[in-house]
Amino acid sequence: MTATSQAADPAAPPLRKPLYLDGAQLRRLALEGPALRVEDRRGRRRYYPLTRLSRVLLRGTLVCDTAALTALLAAGLPFGLLDTDGRALGWLVPTAPAPDSGLARLIEDAENLGLLARALEDWRRSRQRMLILRHVAPALGPLHPTDLRARSIRSRAAGRLWHRSGRDWRRLLRRFRPLLRALAFTPLREAGTGSLWLGGDSERPDLAGIFAVLLEWPLLGAALRDADGPRLAAWRDEIAFFERLRAPLEREIARLLPDLRRHLHDTLFHLGSQP
Repeated sequence: MTATSQAADPAAPPLRKPLYLDGAQLRRLALEGPALRVEDRRGRRRYYPLTRLSRVLLRGTLVCDTAALTALLAAGLPFGLLDTDGRALGWLVPTAPAPDSGLARLIEDAENLGLLARALEDWRRSRQRMLILRHVAPALGPLHPTDLRARSIRSRAAGRLWHRSGRDWRRLLRRFRPLLRALAFTPLREAGTGSLWLGGDSERPDLAGIFAVLLEWPLLGAALRDADGPRLAAWRDEIAFFERLRAPLEREIARLLPDLRRHLHDTLFHLGSQP
C-alpha cells in the first residue's frame, strides 16, 4: 500500500498492510477519526484506517501532525523515517511490549545471566548458514561447506547480479535493510519483545537488526532467481520488488521466531543442568 496507489496485493495477508509515504510527492500526514489522512502536493487526500495498517515508512520529509504519530504508537504501529536514499534515520516504536508469549522472559533471563549476546550470535550464525544454503547457494552452483562465509557468498551473488542488471546489490541490500527491519518489528513485538530490544537501547542486542540481516538472504536469493535481475530504477520499483516478496519473508520470520525461542530455552536449560 502506498500513498499514491491502493492496488490489491494478492500475496499480502488480509486486512493489514504497510503504508509507504514518499515525501517528494506528499505534503501532510494527519489524523482524521480512526484513519490517517495523507495529502499530496496538489491538495488531494487519501485515507488509511489504522486497523488496516501494519507499519508506516516515510521517505524524505512532510508535515506530520503529532496526533497522527500518537495514534500510530497507541495502535502499536512502528513509524520509520528514511532519508531520500532509503537509509533509515530512526524509528518511532511503542515502548510497551505486546502480550508476552515467553520470548521476552527468555531474553531477560539470558541477559541477567550474561548469556544473551553470545547466545544470539551463535543463533544468528547458524540461521545465516541455513538461509544461505536454502536461498542463495542453489543459484550459485555447487559450494563446498568451507566456502559458506557470508562475505564470500554475498560478493559472488552481487557479482552475478551486477553482470545481469548493472546494479550494485551490496549497496541495494543496505537500502532494503530498513524495510526488512520494519517487517520484523510487529512479529517481534507480538512475541513480547519490548522496544529496548528493538534498537531502543544501544547497550542491548538489537533483535530487529539481527532479523533484518538474516532476511537479506532470502531477498538476495529471489533476486538471483530472476533471470534478468530485477530492474530497480527508483524507490517505487524497490518497494514493488519488496512487496512481491513480503509474504515469503513473513513466513521466514514465522519460522525464525520459534527457533529463537528454542535456542534461548536450550541455552538456559544447559546452563541450569550444569553442576
